[in-house]
Amino acid sequence: MSIRYYLLAFTITWSCFSHAESTAEKPAEALPEKPLDYQLVLAGGALKTCSSMAPNNCKNSDWIDLEKFRTTRYIGISDTAIVQLLDNSLWPKSRHKTRDELAEALKTVADYLHNELGQNERVTAAQFSDAFKRQSTEEIYYELSDAEWNRVVDHLELPVPRGQREHVRLELNKNKASVAIVERFVELAEQANNNPQPNILVVTASSRDPLDAVDFYLDLFAQAGAKTTWLPVDAALVAAQQNNDCANLDAYRAAELGSWQRARVQPRLHQRQLEFCKNPEQAKQLLAKANGIFFNGGDQSLTRKAFINADNQATELLQMIHTKVLADQLVLGGTSAGTAVMTGKPMISNGSSRSALIDGAIASEPPSFGCNRDGSCPRNTHQDSLTYHPLGGLGLFEYGIIDTHFSERGRQARLLELVAETGAPLGVGIDETTALLVNVHSDQVEVLGERGVFFITGAKQSDSAVAANFHYLVNGSSATLRAEEFNSRGLTDVTLSTTGSVVDDKPTTDFMNARGIIDSLRGLCQTQDQISLVNDEFSAQIQMQTATQVQLSGTECQVLNGIIGLVYQPAKLE
Repeated sequence: MSIRYYLLAFTITWSCFSHAESTAEKPAEALPEKPLDYQLVLAGGALKTCSSMAPNNCKNSDWIDLEKFRTTRYIGISDTAIVQLLDNSLWPKSRHKTRDELAEALKTVADYLHNELGQNERVTAAQFSDAFKRQSTEEIYYELSDAEWNRVVDHLELPVPRGQREHVRLELNKNKASVAIVERFVELAEQANNNPQPNILVVTASSRDPLDAVDFYLDLFAQAGAKTTWLPVDAALVAAQQNNDCANLDAYRAAELGSWQRARVQPRLHQRQLEFCKNPEQAKQLLAKANGIFFNGGDQSLTRKAFINADNQATELLQMIHTKVLADQLVLGGTSAGTAVMTGKPMISNGSSRSALIDGAIASEPPSFGCNRDGSCPRNTHQDSLTYHPLGGLGLFEYGIIDTHFSERGRQARLLELVAETGAPLGVGIDETTALLVNVHSDQVEVLGERGVFFITGAKQSDSAVAANFHYLVNGSSATLRAEEFNSRGLTDVTLSTTGSVVDDKPTTDFMNARGIIDSLRGLCQTQDQISLVNDEFSAQIQMQTATQVQLSGTECQVLNGIIGLVYQPAKLE
């Protein structure tokens, strides 16, 4: 089937119901006297922030005290650590050969670090990784799955020195858009309780190692003018509480998160979480005083496990969060996984656009990278499979499916495929260093940040193709979401921005892995009414129609009511 034929068929189908606007109205809601502008701040990831562990994001690094501030993770290759790492209990029999090869590799790396660098008692994680790849150990490096490599690094990681913490300096941040998103979230939290210094809770449940991100987020929002507190709820803590076994919290981290020996590496934060584990009522007490909660990036499935019970019911804490958000007493923010988990529709959890077009979507636990190496892939999946949770995430964004790191990773195909396969009314793809602000009462949205937001509606699919109506809005644009069934347009009351930023990145036509789709849209703001792209066995076509509107903003082309189609056409064997 040609992409032109499929787009024609989609256009006819879409036009049959595009004007059949739903007449259903939402029930009236009792709003507070001073409603919030927005209750959700959903960032697409890659909020580039100046910190002592990310000096490349700073205008200068003179302020970083190497003795007092945490600047990196350190590795030490000790005999004791290696013995613990190689214990039979941590390696299934099928991986004992790999484990034995790892043991030899670690000896080689230790000798190299000692002889060539003059040290092996303490090196940075980057130095250790580089040495592991450079030596004759490269083959074993690529034999390990991500889960196994993390196990290695966790066991060899040295404790964070007492008193050292990661520090943030927002006023030295190179990236203005990242600062704008953080500051807007804090401003909305101020609105939530008319509090000039709002109380913001930080949730790090999306991380494989939730303790590692705590100090960063606490200082980030403190720098923006808030009082900050860690809400140490994650999948490991919930499992320990359910089993009345807080004393073994560190073991639950290994089982639930795949993070090892965190009590040894982060004793201060481990102790804080341990005390919290023993007193479940603390969560309610913290939430009662909170004006905002921010969810970090990582793996949205881990955050879902922390707030959704095994029977797929919201925890009491999540129910309380919903109540406060709907009462305009609480603002929720998130980045990357912390954004994707907000959906009330099927929650995307893994996958590449390439795999999505070839294999479709699978309702499954997400596979980890390299799971094919250690045999840990869930049934019928591989490391790139498009997987999703059919019952959704935390349910705060009820309009549709959310995807993040969107244009930068060429995720249009995977979002279209999932929306089409699940019948979701709307798909929202948020670019990096960009946020979608959402008012859950009025359905109004606004784009804030460096890039844009991609909306799709009415997605249709065949065995090897998918197409949909789409819109792309950038910083300063706004709209009202109308994603009810049979309303394929999805957006109304649209105001397009004319003051967007200049994108300096070199344009690309790679639409399966990078910004090829968005870069190519610029042609629609010039003279083209149709764009065709080809990446090996995949092709994309974007076209205008009678209802299409375009507006240049900065260097980016905003599009309303365009049509996009993507097709997988495997090469024929001779």
